[in-house]
Amino acid sequence: MQSSDPNRLTVERVGHVNVVRFPREVVLSGETARGVGQQLLPLVRQSHEQPLLLDAGNVRSLSSMLIAQLIELHREARGLGGRFALCNLRPDVLEILAITRVTSLLPIYGSEQEALGHLAVPPA
Repeated sequence: MQSSDPNRLTVERVGHVNVVRFPREVVLSGETARGVGQQLLPLVRQSHEQPLLLDAGNVRSLSSMLIAQLIELHREARGLGGRFALCNLRPDVLEILAITRVTSLLPIYGSEQEALGHLAVPPA
């Protein structure tokens, strides 16, 4: 899923997990946030077959719009029997998610390896 669009996410299959990455640093607000949500939705709808891991290491900041989209994507994945998780968040981005209590709603892992280890285990 690579293109010349600088906001285009890349997707790599690692084991049975689809790992989504931002190819460059990005601030997720406005149209950029909306575009990311539109790119993630079809992948979330496949999450019952392949868990989806969003590597947010290149996310410098995010808007409340994107936070709401992440919550909705997680709910959609759960409703389909799938899984959606985040990893590699910068401390300031993680702090935003903690302040908004999103950390209690979404699975968030410190590293990709940690997340892949958890996602390799079928949900209880």
